Amino acid sequence: MSVHPPFDPGTVEAVVFTVEKPFLALNTRQTDTEKSEHKGFAQLLTGCAAAMEWRGATV
Repeated sequence: MSVHPPFDPGTVEAVVFTVEKPFLALNTRQTDTEKSEHKGFAQLLTGCAAAMEWRGATV
């Protein structure tokens, strides 16, 4: 039995990695390349979180 609430990686991505005003900025997001890089890292980290949740891993 898990003590954690249901986890939705998409919600985390939307809140933490939004390009306009992110909670966690991975670069300055000034150019299209930097914005794309930021989105890519956000998707990568979201995928990792989803994989951990899918396997039932605990952190």
